[in-house]
Amino acid sequence: MISTKYFFDYRDDNLFKEAIENVQIYLNGLGYPKEVIDNICYQKFIRNNPDYYLYYPYLFNSAFDFSDKEVLDMLSIAGFLYYRSIILMDDIFDNKKETSNFNVFLTINICQEETVKILSTFFETDSEFWDIWGKRKFEYVKAYKLDKQSHNISSFAEYEVLCDYKSSFGKIAIDALFVLTGKHYRNEYQNVLKSHKDFYVAFQILDDVSDYEEDYINQQFNISKNHLEKRVDDIESYSLGDQKKLLYLEGVAEELYLKAYEHIIRAFEFVRDYKAPRWKDELQRMQNTITINNLNINGYIRFNKYLKSQHIDRSSNGSGKIENSEVLHYLFEIQEEDGSWTDYFNDAGNSNVWTTSFVCYFLSHWYKSHFDLSKSKEFLLSNRYEEKNLWGYNSNWIPDADSTSFTILALHSLGTDFCEDELEEWFSFQNEDGGFCTYRNEKELLASLNTKEVNNVEGWLNSHFCVSAVAYLVFCQLGINNDKKRKLESFLIDKIEDLDEVPYWWTSRDYAISFLVLACCINMNKKIFNLCCNELNKKSNPVKYGAHNIFYVALCLLSRIKSKHIFNYDNLPDKLLSEILLNAQLENGSWRGNYSMRIPSPDILDPEKQIYGWKKDNKGTNIVLQDFNGVFTSVVSFVALENYKSSLNGR
Repeated sequence: MISTKYFFDYRDDNLFKEAIENVQIYLNGLGYPKEVIDNICYQKFIRNNPDYYLYYPYLFNSAFDFSDKEVLDMLSIAGFLYYRSIILMDDIFDNKKETSNFNVFLTINICQEETVKILSTFFETDSEFWDIWGKRKFEYVKAYKLDKQSHNISSFAEYEVLCDYKSSFGKIAIDALFVLTGKHYRNEYQNVLKSHKDFYVAFQILDDVSDYEEDYINQQFNISKNHLEKRVDDIESYSLGDQKKLLYLEGVAEELYLKAYEHIIRAFEFVRDYKAPRWKDELQRMQNTITINNLNINGYIRFNKYLKSQHIDRSSNGSGKIENSEVLHYLFEIQEEDGSWTDYFNDAGNSNVWTTSFVCYFLSHWYKSHFDLSKSKEFLLSNRYEEKNLWGYNSNWIPDADSTSFTILALHSLGTDFCEDELEEWFSFQNEDGGFCTYRNEKELLASLNTKEVNNVEGWLNSHFCVSAVAYLVFCQLGINNDKKRKLESFLIDKIEDLDEVPYWWTSRDYAISFLVLACCINMNKKIFNLCCNELNKKSNPVKYGAHNIFYVALCLLSRIKSKHIFNYDNLPDKLLSEILLNAQLENGSWRGNYSMRIPSPDILDPEKQIYGWKKDNKGTNIVLQDFNGVFTSVVSFVALENYKSSLNGR
């Protein structure tokens, strides 16, 4: 299992901005025309490449105790110019039509000429630096030859050499710092170079997997294609599109990501004892990227298997008969060996922790099952974040309030007690307005999302109606009555009374309203209860109020049944709701998943006002997701119908 600890984002935005300005000021001072400077500082190029190429020496200077800002800034300018020239040359070699573009050659010439001029101000002609410089240049030449003669790469060790050679330009920054400090930091120098190599092996693996098509067309060596050829006979007989699918379905991408992960862990080890905060931050960033990609692969494979099995036992039963044993058989048939359940698929992969806690809570608290959930309980206990009482969407994701709430509810229902002191971390998700946010730390969230495309996560840090409703259920079930609960009640009453308020992560108010009713059935707040029950009771015609979504139908039915002994209302809607559930039940006892959950962009505060069309998808944001395994819909539908049946029998 890959496990990731998300550190704070160390990146200094001021350093990045200063670096761009320094390059432009330097070139302006030399009198180059604006067109030339714009070509060198091409904004699309800067956006599409890692920020650190503008300040590369700053990644390592601390390891050498070198802090002369003036020198570091000039070395950064030289490094960026040299990198720009190399990328332009790569474009020429990979795309023959560019060879006729005189401006490209001019830009390359200026970049390399200015690089040498800057370096010459720090290193005399007889300096050892120039010997190392020559060595790095020939490493780049060797890399190009190896890239074009892929038959010469017969082992992963040789691929590692290729990756190291490809990153030769980056090593020049490390070489420069070593020589400038009088070569006194020899151990640091060797270990930083080793760390650099491992980082770029991981970097190149990720690049090869994502650039499979581009490398195939340009006839460049690609490690993912190399491994796929060994896994699938006659791979060239497959279309390019099918090859890319097989890369994931045959386990090649997952295997390579695990190799990349091992290299990043080793890269950390080489610099563990040195001060190199920015470099360690980039290593952590890469580790996060590998983890996210691996989660996506596993999610894709599971989702693909689901699509292939859709035609099996997926027809509607519509018999009006509650197949108790069949539903449970389905749920326990898809349970993993470790006791977990898996559902939903998005950019964070599949959910196992949140899904498992959701199932365990409904089966243990609202159904009072007699079957063994000890493995599921152990799974939840073993997947706490940093040994705290915090849990995330899955085993490898940062904690959130909702996953933590459901896990606390599940574990409490399974016999684990929590005192207020043990819930301090969970309480930290409560905002000043009394509501609970989903995520609580901006830097931690940005580091986990790990993309330059997202720099505002205010929406995900805001208080959410749906998250707060489930949090309230925790207070009620655990019997916690304190100022935090009273602040939360005030927040919730405002949200309930505002009929335009819709849950942030869900497509219907029914989600939040149902959980609040269930909470009040355990620990009564008359105002919240009456407001919610009045809203439920208005839905006398389930078809009119969105009965096409079975997940919400089941939640409404369960909350109505559990609250009936307190609040008397018409029984007819319950019968209609139960019939809707029964008619939607499938032959294998389960219920098909519903598009209930949504993922707004992290910067969106009010999805209803800012998004006018939700795409059904499992990638990106501003999308609606389906519980593709039907776990959420099936467990709530089963529990709701069991409770309905008991109510008819007077229990």
